[in-house]
Amino acid sequence: MLINGRNHSDETDCEYWLCNNIYTRCDGFRNCLDGKDEENCTQPIMLNHFFFCSSPQNYTQMCLPTGQVLYETVNCFGASSDEFQYFQTNKLHCSNHTKCINLEDENLCDKNQECLPYDNYEFCVDRLQLCNGYSFDDFIDMRNISCQIINTDYKSFLLETVLVYPTLQTIPTYSIKNQITDESIELPIKNIIQPDVCNYGLHMYHRVGVDNYSNLCFCPPNYYGDQCQYQNQRVSLTLVLATVDRPIVYAIIVTLMEEDNDRQEIHSYHQFTYESKTYCGRPVDIYLLYTTRGKNNSKNYSIRIDAFDKSSLTYLLSWHLTIPFIFLPVNRLSTLLTIPISRPSNFNHCNLQCYKGTCMKYHNEERFFCQCYSGWSGAQCHIPIDCSMCAPNSICTGSIQNRSICVCPQNRFGSFCRLKLMCPVGFCENNGRCVVIDERMIDESYVCFCSEQFHGSRCQYLNHRIEISLKNIDISSYLLVYIYNEISFERSIPTFTILKKMTMFQDHVILYSQEMFRMLLVKIDNRYYLAVLQEIVQSNITTLINPARRCASVDEVLNTTLVSLPRIQRLKSYHIPCQRDYNLQCFVDEFYMCLCTEEHHSNCFSLDQQLSFICDDNVYCENGGTCLQDQPICFYSIICLCNDCFFGDRCQFYAKGIGLTLDDLLRYEIRPNSTLNDQSLVVKLSTTFIMIIFLVGLINGFLSYLVFHNRDSRKVGSGIYLRISSIISILIVTMLIIKFLFVLYTYMNPLINRNILRVGCLIFEPLLRLFLNMSNWLNTCVAIERAISVLQGINFSKQRSTCIARWVCCLLPFIILGSMCYELIYRDLFDDHEEQRVWCVLQYSQSVERYTTIVQYFHFVAPCAINLFSAVYIIINIARQRTTTRTKFNYRQQLVNQINEHKQLIISSIALAVLLFPRFLISLLSTCIKTSRNPWLYLCGYFVSFIPSSFIFVIFVLPSSFYKKQFKQSLITWRQRFMRMMRQ
Repeated sequence: MLINGRNHSDETDCEYWLCNNIYTRCDGFRNCLDGKDEENCTQPIMLNHFFFCSSPQNYTQMCLPTGQVLYETVNCFGASSDEFQYFQTNKLHCSNHTKCINLEDENLCDKNQECLPYDNYEFCVDRLQLCNGYSFDDFIDMRNISCQIINTDYKSFLLETVLVYPTLQTIPTYSIKNQITDESIELPIKNIIQPDVCNYGLHMYHRVGVDNYSNLCFCPPNYYGDQCQYQNQRVSLTLVLATVDRPIVYAIIVTLMEEDNDRQEIHSYHQFTYESKTYCGRPVDIYLLYTTRGKNNSKNYSIRIDAFDKSSLTYLLSWHLTIPFIFLPVNRLSTLLTIPISRPSNFNHCNLQCYKGTCMKYHNEERFFCQCYSGWSGAQCHIPIDCSMCAPNSICTGSIQNRSICVCPQNRFGSFCRLKLMCPVGFCENNGRCVVIDERMIDESYVCFCSEQFHGSRCQYLNHRIEISLKNIDISSYLLVYIYNEISFERSIPTFTILKKMTMFQDHVILYSQEMFRMLLVKIDNRYYLAVLQEIVQSNITTLINPARRCASVDEVLNTTLVSLPRIQRLKSYHIPCQRDYNLQCFVDEFYMCLCTEEHHSNCFSLDQQLSFICDDNVYCENGGTCLQDQPICFYSIICLCNDCFFGDRCQFYAKGIGLTLDDLLRYEIRPNSTLNDQSLVVKLSTTFIMIIFLVGLINGFLSYLVFHNRDSRKVGSGIYLRISSIISILIVTMLIIKFLFVLYTYMNPLINRNILRVGCLIFEPLLRLFLNMSNWLNTCVAIERAISVLQGINFSKQRSTCIARWVCCLLPFIILGSMCYELIYRDLFDDHEEQRVWCVLQYSQSVERYTTIVQYFHFVAPCAINLFSAVYIIINIARQRTTTRTKFNYRQQLVNQINEHKQLIISSIALAVLLFPRFLISLLSTCIKTSRNPWLYLCGYFVSFIPSSFIFVIFVLPSSFYKKQFKQSLITWRQRFMRMMRQ
């Protein structure tokens, strides 16, 4: 390579490259001039301080002093003493020192070689035989040396002097039992001569008499005729399926149908059972024939593929394949399809009228169709079909030639699902789950679904356990673990790759590998950690990674001058970091991972950092989440990286804005299986705040009830509203602390009974929202009534006001519950297998989500806006009325006077608006709680929303002289009652 006008190769600028290393030591050749790399070897090739030499006269062996060789005083055949040179260049000097010959040169045996006689004679034998037993007695020694040079192989990547981690107490030994026995069985061979009359069919003899036989041919689907001599017109489909949910068994129906009429006549179909453990990535060859030989080329034909979950017989989805070049007698199609984890949602914009079915969209096309119910067919599911042939526990998907097409459950088989399937007792070991996927009842017909601790066709093999602890490391949402058994210089591909989703506080992970390993690399974000490094393979291991185990970037361990060099020059300085920092374990650049050895040398292998783990077909993650899988098709693990505001194993849940609950705020903050003392600061402070809100709200509620329990306080409707609001405020703070303690206890103890979790999920949150909305609207009703009283003036009727208040208090709960019906319909438990917890969540479609958002904003924004409007209206309207009656004061003076006179009306309305506004503002301006990882802002907004209902006494009683007077009278009354009780 030409760099700055100078040729560079792997043999230039090697001052930092040590000649004595694990790859040159004791390899039979002298890499160092002083021979240090060949000293103290088990089979030394020479005496110390001497070099081997072959005489050019008689080819005898001799020893030359080191000094003679170092000063280039060479008198040996082909400069055989200069092993350092000819070992690296694969060349020998001619005797006249004017020319070098290459041992791999095509013209080595050319007569025009310029070497002296016999210099290259030894190499003029057929070079395929030169080092393969061909011998010349006179030149045997020299030939052996030359062959040793030619046949020297480079060593593979070595781990002989690695810094072993973690340190093992004992060296594991493994015994392998040979279960293969050499046994030969001689079978008698009988020559059977069959006439070649069936072409591609199976020939049989049909006995028609005592000694009379006729030929009979059984033809495959693609041929017909008495000798299988004709080809059927057909569609040859090669289908490859992949799935994102491994333990599920699917029923796949491939149908060739006619699309030119409403009947959608089925010409042929093929049904098979698919299970990813056995069939993932394996092609399935299917022949689909037309009902008539000589198909109608003027008609349109297509292929429809339907997928069903065999465990529940649930329809999942369909694909549509167009047949091109319909005029051809044989059409060949191939396709790769991925089965999603769940059934796609219905599409509201479908314009098809499906009478006895559901309008669906093909998964691979923007095209709609009618998926018919069992017993119906046709383009609009309007044609009834006879499904009496199918067993009662199966489903009927169509008919062909008056025969039903039946989809069987897992324990049934046959054309009409009337025969039973059953696994042999004890077929699967170690608690594996057995499933029958083939009707032939052979060993290959049974599949075992194993737990992560076992693998094998019968779950008979134990997986290797890897336990990794993480200390003082910022944990990402997932880990990527590279498991190596063998490493090569050129292209080091991990033996196995594991993707592992991480929880919020997880600092300990257990992985299982089917392969043994020597090295484990853990990738967190863009950082690499050397978790395991062993010279011999390991099966089970426990290790710890911390910042000291991080593989530093080459930019951190080399200066900018060396980093800026071209790669061929920069690599030669990679020993420097290991020699400068004895604590350095490894470092990485854009192409290589380098390990530091016990001798503080670097040992590097290629590391492909551009490996993509993004799913080719994202049918797993929802709401725009990024799908990652460890292998392109037949993967073992798949995870989702969720966008902002979404969470769940498939990003299917939404957590943002004004609808946040305590579950959303504390979901990832509460540590499971831990006491309260071990919880995060967020949980501890939240506990403190809720206790304060509970005590203050309880006291305020009782004091307010004392005021508005007095009949004089309830002469107008606002008194009734405030009395009910006082009771509800007590219920709110009580329900708040019950909800908090329930969330805290159930999240800290994940093994709570599921029925208890469901009751708490369905009752506590809806009740809390109901009471909170009722309190806000009752306070708003007070503001509305006060504005109406100002508007009507002397025409305001107290009796009518109290009547309306009673009706409003009775109807308001039902109105609010009606708007919150989604809480009771869509709220349920969700099992998060990655987090190993159970969440209380709302699971609804996008249309319902928009509705819930509108309703939630309405219940918060409307009361806030009405309170502000009422306060402004009261002040302005009263000021105008006073201006017309009291002319000695101008409008501004009247405005100030009215503010002072009716401050209790203004303060309460403004206080309610101000206290309701922060949560609304936070929901609009802030980011999502999932990405912020800082829930303080949301917690503040959440707690502030409870202040209006918890401080009824402060907001409505203290600013009003009338209500304060009623409060004093109530205290006197209750004191007198208490004294009378004490006297009795």
